[in-house]
Amino acid sequence: MKAVRIYQYESVDDAILEEISVPKIRPDEILVQVEAAIRNPLDVKRSL
Repeated sequence: MKAVRIYQYESVDDAILEEISVPKIRPDEILVQVEAAIRNPLDVKRSL
C-alpha cells in the first residue's frame, strides 16, 4: 500500500510517497481507498 507522509512542515516538498503495510483496522474503523488527490496551489502559497 502506498501512503503520502509528511514528517515536517517546512517546505512544499515535505510530502514523501512511501510503501507501507496495510494497517489493521478495528470493527469501528474503515479503510478508504483514494484514487486521486491534489494539493491546492493557493494553500501552498499561503504557507510560504
